[in-house]
Amino acid sequence: MTTTPITITPAITANQVRAWSMFAASRGQRYARCRFSNWQADLYSKQFVAAQTVERYVAEWRDTVADGRGLILIGPCGTGKDHLLAAASYELIRLGGLGEFGRIAWTSGANLFSKAKPTAEQMKLFKTATVLAVSDPCESGHSLTKSQTDLLQSIIDARYSAARATWITTNADSREHLDGMIGPAMVDRLIDGATIIATDWPSFRKPAATTGAATDAS
Repeated sequence: MTTTPITITPAITANQVRAWSMFAASRGQRYARCRFSNWQADLYSKQFVAAQTVERYVAEWRDTVADGRGLILIGPCGTGKDHLLAAASYELIRLGGLGEFGRIAWTSGANLFSKAKPTAEQMKLFKTATVLAVSDPCESGHSLTKSQTDLLQSIIDARYSAARATWITTNADSREHLDGMIGPAMVDRLIDGATIIATDWPSFRKPAATTGAATDAS
């Protein structure tokens, strides 16, 4: 399979195509296809309102992204948080919200805190990208270690000081829960001026089929 490209129109520049290709390659094939247009939601449902809120945040990028205001999606696994961030990324690039040479960087807590520490080049990107999207910086029920906290805080501090927007998805169910996962100092910076959306609905993920053995298991 190949990465789904950004829709080419006369207004789309080579830099925008490059920015989307780089984001899509780092985020993966599944999320390269995510758009607001293929978000499934009944009219005026919680899911509909959430997508509308994210889309409005992107449409107003001069007052949000350009001002360093973040985007935080909170809720259980499978509620489409990363779909919305990928759709927001696509739309922001399409609208020209990254400027001429801007970039959206993506990582996850699992990637960031793997045994192989981020390279100096990766750290520079995480700190200086126009937008940094972080999927699940910490798993629910866990908290960051001292070394992990120091690593993430160096990134968040640099971005906050430079007024660069940071987007995160998290399974935390409250401010207090998120404080316990990644630390109140970082949460305080992340929420400053941010748009925060609760995705408190059932998971979209469903099995294609289940066997009798699976459904009858006790």
